[in-house]
Amino acid sequence: MSSPPLPPPFSPDQSLDRISSQQQQQQQQQKKQRTLHSSIEKRRRERINDKIQQLKEMIPACNPYSEKNPIAGPSLYQPLHKLTILQAAIEYIEEMHQKLLDASTTSSSDTTSHLLDDPKIVQVIEHAQQCTSGSYRKILE
Repeated sequence: MSSPPLPPPFSPDQSLDRISSQQQQQQQQQKKQRTLHSSIEKRRRERINDKIQQLKEMIPACNPYSEKNPIAGPSLYQPLHKLTILQAAIEYIEEMHQKLLDASTTSSSDTTSHLLDDPKIVQVIEHAQQCTSGSYRKILE
């Protein structure tokens, strides 16, 4: 009985080709991962920008069509910086908190008692009280 023929030995060129092929596969995989990560990051930035734009439209000081103390410079052609929008949103929320607190402590009119019947409004008022007492102030500053 004769033994099966031995495969021919690998030449150095074949070994290098195999290594080169593995490197190409790794590079392609890394490129796919970078592309996927880039597209995920781009969608995340788009969502953040969309939410900041929504805030800009809701905050009177950021809206160029608002009659209430617009921030100097906003126009359709001159966008506000994101930080400016976020700062204006914080100020607006603080102002609304204060108005709710004032409304909840003034005379018990029908409107005030009706407001206090809503558990969500009561929760916002309690939150506003915590914010003005300083527990949240320290975090924001």
